[in-house]
Amino acid sequence: MSEVAEHDAEADDGTGASPAPAASTPARKPRRRWYWRWARRLAIAAVVARLLLWLLLEHLADFGAGFAGLSVSWRSSSLSLTGLSLHVEDLVVRDANDHDAPPLLTAHELVVDLSARQLLTGELAVVDLGLAGARVTVHRDADGALRLPAAWLEPAAVELPDAPPEPDEQPLDFELPFRVASARLHDLRLEYVDHGAAPAERYAGIIDLDVADVGYPDRNGSVQLRVHAPQLCDELFVHAQVRSAADRAKLAFQTVVRGLRPQRFDLPDDLMRMLGDAHVVDGRLTGDLRAQRLPDAPAAPAVDGTLSFGVALDGVERATLAATFGPSVAGDAGVVTPLELTLHADGVVDSLRLEDARLELDEARVGVTATLAADDLTCTRIRPLLAAAGLQLPEGGIDLRASADAEFGDSMTFALSRLQVDRDGERMLRLDKVAVSDLRTVDDTFAIGAVE
Repeated sequence: MSEVAEHDAEADDGTGASPAPAASTPARKPRRRWYWRWARRLAIAAVVARLLLWLLLEHLADFGAGFAGLSVSWRSSSLSLTGLSLHVEDLVVRDANDHDAPPLLTAHELVVDLSARQLLTGELAVVDLGLAGARVTVHRDADGALRLPAAWLEPAAVELPDAPPEPDEQPLDFELPFRVASARLHDLRLEYVDHGAAPAERYAGIIDLDVADVGYPDRNGSVQLRVHAPQLCDELFVHAQVRSAADRAKLAFQTVVRGLRPQRFDLPDDLMRMLGDAHVVDGRLTGDLRAQRLPDAPAAPAVDGTLSFGVALDGVERATLAATFGPSVAGDAGVVTPLELTLHADGVVDSLRLEDARLELDEARVGVTATLAADDLTCTRIRPLLAAAGLQLPEGGIDLRASADAEFGDSMTFALSRLQVDRDGERMLRLDKVAVSDLRTVDDTFAIGAVE
């Protein structure tokens, strides 16, 4: 028998019927993982939430602004799907309760971009903030009242605690509660309209503000402000660099005022004479300040720095002030800060110095002790004021040396010891001590407790 016949015989079960074909197993479909289903659901929920927020954004913003007495509207807006980024065009902010009043704020464009990742960790980080083509207008009615929301003009209720709070002994933390990577405010026009004058007077100014890297402990932040207000001055310029960490902070700044014209203001004649009837006044103020938390006094940091001030009349610097202070030290008597100060003012004093000075500060008083020195004290510019008070100085001026001690609190105490007054190298006066104590104001007049 052939092999094929033998195979057929083995397959035959003796019934003569043909064998049933073997049942085939269906292919198993791949199982989808559960997290893909949840990811899809979350994505759909995010899209729906974003659409709902976009539709309700203007109503939510208007509702929130209502607590400040404001009404907010805009022409168009867009909201980022993944981040916290908002873009608004043609923004208008009004007084919610005064529909006839002109807008308080209008802006062509507002851009706000926050870091969603850092916001989830409790940190407010501004990635980008921009306001372009903005105008703020404030009106003053003929009766002298500012046309502002009533909520802004009502005095805030102050609740006094039943007992004074316990002193906070927590260490000072200089780290800022926010971070700003970039913020720009360009060509912001401020307008103040006074309807109390006839005709109404309008004052205007333009502000430019740039902020970068503020609040980051590993880099220097920058703030630059420029104000152009022709009716007040040609320019106000402020530039500052700031850096703060948990245990230390530093600030370096420069402030310049250019083109201040005193004739535009209704100043007293005596003050105009003090300014030498100058047509243009310029001023500058620079400073470098530092603070550091100390391990043995975490609530009273060591502070030190320098300040410099100058005033120029018609382009010539006439007065300067320079001060150096610190580092401060905390003790049982409060915070003590060393201080050195030098003043020069044309027509007043060639050099006025506080040497070896100490500034003492506590909760109830401020005290100053110093060696006082003045060279060529003439007070020429303020002689009319001195004459009105019954004081007169020699025409050539005087030189003065004394140890000064002053204390300010509920009343003022002032004392000069080892006082020497010279004129042209000759001794005019010498006093061991002169003191005024318990100087205070009573019913708009000065009351002196004692004079020694």
